[in-house]
Order: sequence, then C-alpha cells, then structure tokens
Amino acid sequence: MAREAVGTGVLRKGRVDWDDAPGFTDQLKFLKDGAVVVRVTLATARAVRAVKLNRYYFGHVLRLIAESNGDDVDDLHAFMCARFLKRRVVVVNTHNGECEEVEIVDRSSTLSGDEFWEFVLKVRLFAAEFFGVETQDPDPTWRDREGEAA
Repeated sequence: MAREAVGTGVLRKGRVDWDDAPGFTDQLKFLKDGAVVVRVTLATARAVRAVKLNRYYFGHVLRLIAESNGDDVDDLHAFMCARFLKRRVVVVNTHNGECEEVEIVDRSSTLSGDEFWEFVLKVRLFAAEFFGVETQDPDPTWRDREGEAA
C-alpha cells in the first residue's frame, strides 16, 4: 500500500493549480485512512519533472505490471532495481591482499534524471517482453521543457 501521494502544480495567489488534479485524487485512494500532513514546497522545474517521472514510473509502469500479475508495486520496484541496477564491487584488504567480491544493488534514488529515465525505459521494455504489459509513453515533450517555470 502506498505511503504518500505527491501532486505538482503552480501556486498562484494562495491557490494551487494542479497539473493533474484527477491523477492526484486517484493517488489518495491508495492511502490508508488516517491523519495526514499536507506540505507545499516551492520547487524548481527540474524537481517537478523528477516528481512527475517518479509518479509515471510507480503510478503507471509498475502499477500496470502489478495489476497484470498480482505482485506488489514495492516488490516489483526492488526486483527491477536488482535486475537493472546491480554491479560488482571488490574490496581489498591492504594488509594481507585478500579480496572479497560482492554484487550490490544501487537505489534508483541515486540516479540522475537521465539515468533514471534510462532505467524506466529498460523496465518498460522488460514489462513488454516478460509480462506482455504495454505501457504508454509519458508526455513526449516533458524533457523539452527544462527551462519552463514551475
């Protein structure tokens, strides 16, 4: 079950004009009933794009996969990170020359915007090939609007 809902928009004269009010409302339906804290944070255009890409990945791509096979979205995310973000690390004991090699999984939160987008593209391709789940493209112009004011 989701732990948070994130919406983006523009604050004008004390009022938020939501980018996707129905989508934000849909996110709220995945939260348990209970007390909440609502915080409005002024953000750069780059930060808003990162939120939108995260929402696209978790709310569209992973959600479609989860709905198709009954898996949990968080488990699917961990699986995708293990599949696409793993790397080998060798640690050397400089006192005796002994080496230890392990495979570690990076967290998607450490990726740059472009790296995260490449990760999402790999997940989408895997979803289509392995699960037979086709995902829609996000707004095709989102990457072109870098200079837009948030």
